[in-house]
Amino acid sequence: MIGLCDCNSFYASCERLFRPDLRGIPVVVLSNNDGCIVALSSEAKKLGIKRGSPLFEERERLENVKAAIFSSNYTLYQDLSDRVMDTLLTLVGNREVYSIDEAFFSLKDPVQSEVQSLRDEIIRLTGIPVSLGLARTKTLAKLANHEGKRLPGGVRILHPEEERILLKETLIGDVWGIGRRREALLLRLGVRTAQDFIARDDLWIEKHCTITGLRTARELRGVPSIPKEVEKSISLCSGISFDQPKESFEELEQSLACHCATLSSKLRVRGKQAREITVALYTSRFREEYQSPSATVVLGQGSDYTPTLLAAAKACLTSIYKKAPYKASRVWATYLEEEGVHQYSLFNAEQEQNRIVQEQRLSPVVQEIQRAYGRRALLCGTADSMVKADLMAQAYLSPRYTTDWKALPTVH
Repeated sequence: MIGLCDCNSFYASCERLFRPDLRGIPVVVLSNNDGCIVALSSEAKKLGIKRGSPLFEERERLENVKAAIFSSNYTLYQDLSDRVMDTLLTLVGNREVYSIDEAFFSLKDPVQSEVQSLRDEIIRLTGIPVSLGLARTKTLAKLANHEGKRLPGGVRILHPEEERILLKETLIGDVWGIGRRREALLLRLGVRTAQDFIARDDLWIEKHCTITGLRTARELRGVPSIPKEVEKSISLCSGISFDQPKESFEELEQSLACHCATLSSKLRVRGKQAREITVALYTSRFREEYQSPSATVVLGQGSDYTPTLLAAAKACLTSIYKKAPYKASRVWATYLEEEGVHQYSLFNAEQEQNRIVQEQRLSPVVQEIQRAYGRRALLCGTADSMVKADLMAQAYLSPRYTTDWKALPTVH
């Protein structure tokens, strides 16, 4: 059977892991620049607070109940996510990461006690509460997991003979893969539940919901139809909205250095290198004379090396820079290819080879130093000791407990 491991209220759970005093207290996590609420604990949900609500609208209510407010601590969340996913892989022997807080896995002939022990062990080893749902397909596993969250043990095994009852109780909008527009269309056509949906014939489903909808229907019927996720990125992007507008060339260059460091890390994790770098700047859309200049530089050879990416980004910035109050910047790494793939020019092949050999030696060393001592341990001088998170307003940021030696919790 296919299982889904889903971390419960993940961002809030990460914040609570090192703050046991927050158990039972409403917790909310904010978006970039502390603008909107993007994650909340079950206690916060019971207060009627909605995901996406602006902080200024909910601040008084949150303060009245002494809720805990946190800026997004992506470094902490990603590290704890990696620990949960690695633990699942160790305990089960397989896993397919779907998002920062979800992963599919498979178990042969699972029994309740076995799955319950698996969940308990994940929680014991990571401290992050999870729910497990198992069924014949990924879509059914999603539904089983949703039910599991409501059960005391956090586990639901959906057997084939139980599927029909669950599908009759599941509203069509609650099915994974059915978006709001498609939900509205299906409701107009008389389809209200998942059971109504799979009762229609394949031609009707494909006509109104395309081949994607047909795959969803087959999944709901117990036929695996969603292939394993394959890395298909043709580009990677790093972007940020500044807490205050930036006008000078040096400030913008500093932001590009942070983006390039982020992209370098993403490329190395995926075993990719980029052939093109694109830079874009944005002024506020709410001001007159909105500007969004952009430029692209083609690299001579594919690279994941931060200084090489930054040199290309700086060339882009030089070509588009005009003094203005820029509110955001973005850098794209495009035309990705497998690392180690190089096609040398005819006339300066030796020089290019020497440079690439040097990059290939330095890049993993930089990665290992940053992995062991944190990203700030080794940065480009242009970054001025800053990482991407420093470009945002983060008035409620918690310590990076697991990746910064100085932020280790103190036990008295």
